[in-house]
Amino acid sequence: MINSTPFLVSYPCEIWQYQLRSRGLVVTWMSTVLAIFFNTFINPIALEAIAWKYYIVFIAVLVCFGLTAYFFYPETR
Repeated sequence: MINSTPFLVSYPCEIWQYQLRSRGLVVTWMSTVLAIFFNTFINPIALEAIAWKYYIVFIAVLVCFGLTAYFFYPETR
């Protein structure tokens, strides 16, 4: 089962227009499910294959996500 937090539902509902909220929630939940699948099945294989160098890949992905969130996610004050 997916570990549900209020952030997964509240943020998309706040940034999407009323007409697009259901589609925004679908994108959010599908992204979450795909990320959980990747973390469960792909990460162990990659870590075993390239050992400690996989952490460099992981850091690069985190930096890309951080930059995307900083520049493209709207502020919701």
